[in-house]
Amino acid sequence: MDEATVKTRFRNSLRAKNTFIFSVVVFGFWVLVNKVATSDLVLVGVILELLWMPMCLSLLIIPFISYLSWKKERYHASSLHLYSILMVILTILWVMIRNL
Repeated sequence: MDEATVKTRFRNSLRAKNTFIFSVVVFGFWVLVNKVATSDLVLVGVILELLWMPMCLSLLIIPFISYLSWKKERYHASSLHLYSILMVILTILWVMIRNL
């Protein structure tokens, strides 16, 4: 086999890793918001009130950024950008079903 036919292994970029970690953090935030009684813990309630708007915006921004980066990586199935999009979709569905 010559070097031209050998496929190189796909490696996720630092941006892909950071985006995926942030999407997991956003999921964790929404799980925490729905599980913790914020009326009992004042400090936790204040922190959650400060973070809810950035977390809502991140549910809109993460898929957009991930899709553009995933497109740049030619829609590779091993890309963490795909899993970031799926994690945000899972988060949105979980929040919607949880609040019915």
